[in-house]
Amino acid sequence: MIQDIEAILYTAGLLERGMHPPDLPVKIFKGTTLTSSIREVLQQTNILNRAGTYGDESVGYPLEYDMLTIELTDDTFEITFFNRGITILTTNDDKLRRIHRFVCKSTRNDSLSNKPPPRLSRVRVGWLFFCAVLAEEFGDFSIPWA
Repeated sequence: MIQDIEAILYTAGLLERGMHPPDLPVKIFKGTTLTSSIREVLQQTNILNRAGTYGDESVGYPLEYDMLTIELTDDTFEITFFNRGITILTTNDDKLRRIHRFVCKSTRNDSLSNKPPPRLSRVRVGWLFFCAVLAEEFGDFSIPWA
């Protein structure tokens, strides 16, 4: 890569009626703290060529929202994903699976910092089950929080 990664900003959560994306917490990962595995996944998934908005924000509530911002030395790339799980299941698009793979692998706690993994909540257990079903159905799916 010619440009260095300055930072990766990741905003994710469920938006209830009346909520807006700025209401969600933002995780910021500085480029100097990124592991080599993150840089490797960045190249494998070709994520920088996938900037844009994906999914359908009118599917229903709560709305699943993911926004990934990758700041490079001279440029910024944004990927906004509405209802990522439903969209991947209904479209079976490889481009969307690559974005999902990057989000899962790059936001895992052990990849970005030395913090212990979070305790599994019902939502995360549900995601583990959901990703296991996707892996069984489509193959090579990353399971977040695994």
